Amino acid sequence: MEKIIVPGPKTIKLIERHQKVLAATTHDANFSVSIERGEGIYVWDLDGNKYIDCFTQVAIADIGHCHPKVVRAVNRQAKKLMACIGTDVYSLAQVEAAEKLAEIAKKSFPQQDWRVYFCSSGGEANNAAIKLLIDRRPQRKRFISFLGAFHGRFGYALDVASSKSLHKRDYPEALPVIRLPYPDCQHCAYEKKEHNCSQFCIRFIEKEYLGRLCDPEEINGVIIEPIQGEGGFIVPNASAIRKLHEFCKKYDWALIADEVQTGLGRTGKMFAIENFGVKPDIICLAKKLGSGVPIGAIVFPSDWNFTKSGRHSTTFGGGPLGWVSAKATLEVIEEENLVANAAKTGAYFIERLNEIQVRFNNCGGNHAGYISYVRGLGLMIGVEFIDKDGGPNPKLRTAVICECLKNGIIPLAAGHPQRNPIIRFLTPLCVTEADINEIASRFEKALNNAKAAI
Repeated sequence: MEKIIVPGPKTIKLIERHQKVLAATTHDANFSVSIERGEGIYVWDLDGNKYIDCFTQVAIADIGHCHPKVVRAVNRQAKKLMACIGTDVYSLAQVEAAEKLAEIAKKSFPQQDWRVYFCSSGGEANNAAIKLLIDRRPQRKRFISFLGAFHGRFGYALDVASSKSLHKRDYPEALPVIRLPYPDCQHCAYEKKEHNCSQFCIRFIEKEYLGRLCDPEEINGVIIEPIQGEGGFIVPNASAIRKLHEFCKKYDWALIADEVQTGLGRTGKMFAIENFGVKPDIICLAKKLGSGVPIGAIVFPSDWNFTKSGRHSTTFGGGPLGWVSAKATLEVIEEENLVANAAKTGAYFIERLNEIQVRFNNCGGNHAGYISYVRGLGLMIGVEFIDKDGGPNPKLRTAVICECLKNGIIPLAAGHPQRNPIIRFLTPLCVTEADINEIASRFEKALNNAKAAI
């Protein structure tokens, strides 16, 4: 690819207009990208520049942009009914979406039947999961979460999160939370080695916390990302996850799997926690569930429920457009074998990135930094950067992202800049090996250009 893509006049003008009327959120001056339309793995900006979407708008467009089946379902529903309060009246679209999601969960975890609560976002889903547990067992006041976790930016979801201090600073917490280091063998908080750690990070709960800070029966549940997303695409120690599950069963703690970013095929399994042979009690979903139409959900055992009508509810809960898009999205995932494709193409992508890592790290000369790790499962892949001394290298990460944009691919940053700065790749699950080859080629070019620029 010869053309260098830079923000065009329409994009620049849009950014100026945006800054005058919209609140500050997560926009970055180094990420000046507008999106006008999308199709499959591609998106186009206002100026007509074409990109390969390598982060699917943070795992929203997992089945590809504007999938025809989802578009047809939404169009049909929009012509029929768009406003429906599914928590007060009954809707066929809502029931069909819930039945499909419960069926999906049953295939992965056949030990029980499942029930669904729909909401409108991942943060709402995590809030609802915690509120459900508080409602069922109010005498159990405490929860366990993990350092580096991102579960949302408000309410109980913010209480259990700890991705960045920026998100939590000055906001009062309502929930008593025990926060533990994530089972991250590449950056072990206890400075253990994976081959002989004996899952110390999880055994520490029983060894030090229980009986000192609280008794086991005070803890209601544990919330965990099966792969930590915003925290750095960290694939946890599998034995540690199984040990955590053992504790949950031993002490009757509910296990909440936050699958908002990891679920529905992303890691080569329908749910990421399946990679560790563990069955959660609650599964939280959003993002990709509606292929761009806002909808979230929690999936939990059918013999559980909120204790009284009105204890928890929501106005939209996805609404008619969300319900039909969710059902269509789930059908596409199954019909097009996207879970298997994510496993196959993800393994191939990691192989290609490992080859690039070797070439980049061995190129010699005045080196701006190195790739320390390529890690991931399925098509949830992170590339981490360090400097010459082995410390985190956010400067190189930023330079590489800027060069990626110039070369027509859009990845995204994640991880903590002073701990584990990464570039994350979340390509659509429909990506092919030929697509991976093109992405890898453009990424390697971006790496070499970034090295020369800083």
